[in-house]
Amino acid sequence: MERMIAEGHQIGNHGMTHASLPTLTAAQAKAEVMDLHQYVLDTYGYEMQYFRCPCGEYSVEALETVQACGYHTIFWSDAYVDWNVDDQPDPTQALERLTAHAHGGEILLLHAVSATNAAILGDLIDAFRDLGYTV
Repeated sequence: MERMIAEGHQIGNHGMTHASLPTLTAAQAKAEVMDLHQYVLDTYGYEMQYFRCPCGEYSVEALETVQACGYHTIFWSDAYVDWNVDDQPDPTQALERLTAHAHGGEILLLHAVSATNAAILGDLIDAFRDLGYTV
């Protein structure tokens, strides 16, 4: 975290326990967001401003709660099942799929636990650049 902050990366909030916000009361959803917010602020001196809903699950009430907490909600435009460490996608197929779905302004959801993503990331970035995108 310290290195990412020092390098100028945006750190986003994803909730303290990865809870599905629509299943929570407004007070519980606020705690889910703000508990992590306060932890990161206290530990790293960094104030997050972007929130991504766990599993992409949301409701109007949940989005209103997140906004009331001072956050902008961000969603992805492409994702694939890369989070299951026991069932990783084939690297060649993953690279082909992600490259084929590339589009301007894309927000691509890639999970850090994915061995496939780690294996293809350099080639994926090169492929995006070859297609004329800025990464």
